Amino acid sequence: MSNDLHISHLSAGYGHRTIISDASLTAFGGQLTAIIGRNGSGKSTLLRTLAGDIRATAGSAVANDCDILTLPPRERSKLIGIVDQQTEALPIRVIDYIMLGRTPHRSLLSLNDSQKDTEICNRIIKQLNISHLSASRMDQISGGERQMASIAKALAQEPRILLLDEPTSNLDLKNQKDILDAISETTHTEQLITIMVMHDVNLALTYADSICIMTDGRITQHANTDGAVTQEMLEKTYNTSVKIITDSENGRKAVVVEKDFKK
Repeated sequence: MSNDLHISHLSAGYGHRTIISDASLTAFGGQLTAIIGRNGSGKSTLLRTLAGDIRATAGSAVANDCDILTLPPRERSKLIGIVDQQTEALPIRVIDYIMLGRTPHRSLLSLNDSQKDTEICNRIIKQLNISHLSASRMDQISGGERQMASIAKALAQEPRILLLDEPTSNLDLKNQKDILDAISETTHTEQLITIMVMHDVNLALTYADSICIMTDGRITQHANTDGAVTQEMLEKTYNTSVKIITDSENGRKAVVVEKDFKK
């Protein structure tokens, strides 16, 4: 497929309630696009619409001359990998959980893992540096380790589009770094189209190649990381006072919330 995903005038919601309206965005292969915005702004709904979990009421999402919104579920699963906010603690081994990612590529009559399935899963496990978890059970490892397994399962699908909904929520700093390092490296080496919903603006600034800002169900800004995030835009988006500081050594930006209460 071509190295981009064109989302054009996309609208979707629940029942008669519209959540996202006329959203347009281009995400490129080999780049991590972060979606930020206030709670309820439509970030997760946008992701779920692209994944096919929510039916679009208007618009398209085209990759490789194909509208992914119209694909049958099995074909969509070959193209799109999804990682949710939290991974269920199932009573199965990590390796068996990751192997579930191969399901869309198997014959409906196939009961056993093929050599190709095994090779792909082993390669991804090694790539994500989680070989030590293979024989462990999903319900006996930490939340961060389950998230790494969930990423591995999504990558086992061999997707071209990777969608992640706050994969670092409720994780400590080390686990956040490990997961985002893995996502960033895989995105660039495999030339994936990666779209990730994030609440932490500073993590978005550190890891994303471009940032998309959503407000009230609309995409109000999308640009490279430096261009998208300005003090004025953040204060307008989040309705709060912030400062943006720049590291003198590497030029990276960081957002600091202004404290109103003075001791």
